[in-house]
Amino acid sequence: MHGPSHTPTTSRQPAFGDATDADYQGFVSYAHANQAAAWQLLTEIDVASKVAAPPGSCFPRVSGWWDDQIAIGQGQWRQQIAAAVARCDFGIFLLSNDLLLSEFVRRHEWEPIRDDPTKIVIVAGLAPVDFGRARMHGFDDEQVYRWRERPNQHHHWFTELGPRNRRRFAMGLIEGLRDALTQRRTS
Repeated sequence: MHGPSHTPTTSRQPAFGDATDADYQGFVSYAHANQAAAWQLLTEIDVASKVAAPPGSCFPRVSGWWDDQIAIGQGQWRQQIAAAVARCDFGIFLLSNDLLLSEFVRRHEWEPIRDDPTKIVIVAGLAPVDFGRARMHGFDDEQVYRWRERPNQHHHWFTELGPRNRRRFAMGLIEGLRDALTQRRTS
């Protein structure tokens, strides 16, 4: 999310999941230049989160917030983002070169969530980043979730995948989140 130039919409839907029924609330961070790909990934995560934790299951139910939930004309954009960061249980960062270039994301989203030991950090590989050249700002290339079909195959970024594997990417991501939340719940 890049500073106050954002033009919020009126959808006010969670990025994924049902906020009224969630055990854990998430915060989704992305670069607005990648909004179309981010929306595609969040749509897949929404489906995956419902499959991974159907009603009545013992698995944690999750919901994610992103700045699309700030209504048109609703002021205090930065304060609403700060409040969402403060109340989240986990952050999902949709990694791309554009996200890495955003000082706003780094200072107001990444650092507060990363530095809070009570929060879980998930870094999803949205669009390819050259780890050898990019300034990572504390993102560790080993922590970036990317999808691969078989153990010895190349890892794929979300935008490199076709529809079938995008669904698999989201399922793997939500399963990793579910495992982290379950581990936290039992420790």
